[in-house]
Amino acid sequence: MFSSKLTKLEFSRNSDDDPTEWCNRVEQFFEYQGTMAAHKVSMASFHLEGEANCYVLHSMHACNAYMVEVHWTWVQTGA
Repeated sequence: MFSSKLTKLEFSRNSDDDPTEWCNRVEQFFEYQGTMAAHKVSMASFHLEGEANCYVLHSMHACNAYMVEVHWTWVQTGA
């Protein structure tokens, strides 16, 4: 659980059930906390499980090899 100065919000874990719902909740968390775009993927990756975790970690490593930043919109859309 992450905490802010104002309130505590739960950053839910992804269970592979409904990725759209999870992404929407995470986006609300990011918006409320004022999370910078550059931190969204790495922060979200700590809360992924199963195939979603493997996909994002593989994408992050591949993009790092080419010095390309992974964007949160790629995670949301599975691009």
